[in-house]
Amino acid sequence: MTHSKLHIYTDFDSDALRRILSSRHKVDSTQESHALGVIPTIATSNKRDKSCFVWYSVESIMKTFLTEHGQSSGFTPIDNIVASMCNRAANLADSYKFVFFCAVSHGREGREIGSSSFSPYGSSYICAKLNTALAELSHNRSNFILFDTQAWKDKCKKPLDDKHWFLTKCPYSIELQREAASWLAMSISLMSNGRRCKVILLDLDNTIWGGEVGENGWESLRLGGHDHIGEAYKEFQERLLEVNKQGVLIAILSKNSEPVALDAFNNHPEMVLTSENIATHRINFLPKHKNAHDVLLELNIGADSAIFLDDNPGERGLMKEYMPDILVPNLPSDPCQYSSFLSSITHFNSVNLTEDDSLRVKSYVENKNRDRAKSSFHSCSNWIESLKTNIEVSSLNKYNQTRYVQLLNKTNQYNLKTRRLDAQSFQIWSEEEANHAYVLSLKDKYGKMGIIALLGYTVARETLEVEDFVLSCRAAERNIEETMVYILNQHASKYGCGRITLKAVPTTRNAPFMNFLHSNRNIEPIGNSTFVIDSISEISCPNGISISYS
Repeated sequence: MTHSKLHIYTDFDSDALRRILSSRHKVDSTQESHALGVIPTIATSNKRDKSCFVWYSVESIMKTFLTEHGQSSGFTPIDNIVASMCNRAANLADSYKFVFFCAVSHGREGREIGSSSFSPYGSSYICAKLNTALAELSHNRSNFILFDTQAWKDKCKKPLDDKHWFLTKCPYSIELQREAASWLAMSISLMSNGRRCKVILLDLDNTIWGGEVGENGWESLRLGGHDHIGEAYKEFQERLLEVNKQGVLIAILSKNSEPVALDAFNNHPEMVLTSENIATHRINFLPKHKNAHDVLLELNIGADSAIFLDDNPGERGLMKEYMPDILVPNLPSDPCQYSSFLSSITHFNSVNLTEDDSLRVKSYVENKNRDRAKSSFHSCSNWIESLKTNIEVSSLNKYNQTRYVQLLNKTNQYNLKTRRLDAQSFQIWSEEEANHAYVLSLKDKYGKMGIIALLGYTVARETLEVEDFVLSCRAAERNIEETMVYILNQHASKYGCGRITLKAVPTTRNAPFMNFLHSNRNIEPIGNSTFVIDSISEISCPNGISISYS
């Protein structure tokens, strides 16, 4: 992974940390400023092409603000400390592309003796107040990422190293610095490329429950109950459910009789995962790599975005051989370790979760119902009208901007230009007076699909120049594309634009969208990849689709 030079701000010497970032993760960094035991003054300026990493201890923060208030001892009002520190953090977020900020924790001086640490002026109390305020800042600033520093320490046998402090003026052990560097490098990648894993291909027998359901029935399975193995499997399902709720799909691959296996899901009283959590399944006796290929085609997900979890080393070996792009980790031999093993897989991590992430799994299940209903109609147009689709058009705001950037960067098939922008670059573009951006959400009689499309354009005199015409493939081929053309035409009329231009960038993956441009009767090609719409002409909204604005 390559990245523009990272600026580092610490209250200790970060030389070892920077060497780890460079040698292990190919992240180039520079120590911008550090002052031992205090918070250095940071001269903020526009560095939006760079990111920064900040790591301060609570002891340094307390010492700094005592000095700033002209006190050699005594108490500085806690609210003043919190406000001042958050102002500094917000200024960094205004100046840098991304800010990776470590939650405040104790350094080498440790907590106060006795119970005073959580007194109104104790260091633990200040940590709690500061981190709550910093967490609120991270909720409101998509480019401000707050790290759980204490979680790093908890994973290390020896997080602090007194000898290391006296030798190098860094209080943290090499073990802790490696953990920090790993999380930092992963987060840089996530901000640029998004989550790596989109679907878990999951085995059943001896993976999410103990025993073989086909041999002895669901009544004999080890799942929950007063049994340490059963409890371990149940906890593993609970951890899978947590990942699922964050937008990672689950697809079942099992060599079993389908009715028998589904019977276990429907009837076992300790079952955590239900049919609502399963995007699709292949329960049969075909080779699992063939079923995996079939599932990925159905879900329209690449093999490099899938992970295969199976207790059987033989099945894992075959998957690695036939589907090498799928991640195939080796599950521990002891199911009691399954949950902690799942938590250690960084491919599930996501920096910014949106409401649409949590809706994704439910949306796939609802799509199954749509597809079943489609087969009962003789014409596609009748099926589309039966859905009673509503498209809600929303102006850009701080809540949907994250989803705009997500969809912009991961959509390929229905994407005009396939332009890729990070959150900060997109914000700069959207703040230009002539530029406008909207998100389109879909709901129908089966449920809400959330944000499924984007429209971004520039008003240039009498021409509306489209920058983003993006549609999620799960909402394609139900006249949403035509509806988006209608919406663009309405907006062009609003701004007095007589022409709409779409300058497409053909790729190996957006052929479906290029076909749409060439086949739509309201869109006229002028050259190989430039198209125009005469906004004076009458363009109707497709039948069966209503539009609302918010």
